[in-house]
Amino acid sequence: MTTSPASLDSLAARFVSTLAETLSGGAAERPELADFAAGLRGIDCGAARAQPAVRPALSALSHLGPALDAATGPMREIAREAVQQTTWYQLYEGAGVDPALARGMLAAQVAGPAGLVESQPVRTGFFLLAPGVHYPLHTHEAAEVYYCISGTLGLMHGIRRAPFQLHPGEASVTRPHLIHSLTTGSEPVLLAYVWTGAVDAPNWWWACQPDGSWQRTRWQRQPDGRWCARGMEPVSPEVLRAAEGA
Repeated sequence: MTTSPASLDSLAARFVSTLAETLSGGAAERPELADFAAGLRGIDCGAARAQPAVRPALSALSHLGPALDAATGPMREIAREAVQQTTWYQLYEGAGVDPALARGMLAAQVAGPAGLVESQPVRTGFFLLAPGVHYPLHTHEAAEVYYCISGTLGLMHGIRRAPFQLHPGEASVTRPHLIHSLTTGSEPVLLAYVWTGAVDAPNWWWACQPDGSWQRTRWQRQPDGRWCARGMEPVSPEVLRAAEGA
């Protein structure tokens, strides 16, 4: 059954408002969350777009049901409804990425070029990671929030800093250009994400070379939300220091 644009408008608005309120609840201890909440509240949810009648068959979507069953907290109910109406896609594809990694990371936009509603300065939606996934060290110009709906996500911010875990009901903030990685364990992880700032700037994957130097691969976002590799370059000491937060 086709969902009417008015219903999608309401769904997008409820997702945005619920996530904004959830992040605002943590702003007393983490003031930076208030900026993301304000960005969400600025999204115009009054012009939803019809979603494709036929959606891609993605193997990692088999983990979506268990992830929703394990969900708790204020985002649980809106997540259960919204994930059925959004269009899921692989974040990465093509040369330069392990096919197992590509298959194990899916996204669905609620607000953005591929979302239920259009949004340019702020992107938001869902991020689903299969068990046993390691998203390698990478950087981007956008500021990023992950809010954990279910599962336990391992994160590392910086090359030399200790990893930490994100549990359901917790949010992580990644500032622009900070190098970071994501790892899942034996369970899938379902996140709500918010990107603000330079949301269409390249995403860089980093790799340490045998001689101790670093190189990074440039990934460029496509109109449908996916990323494609666009070449590699050496990393200067200045760029490395910036990525470490030095």
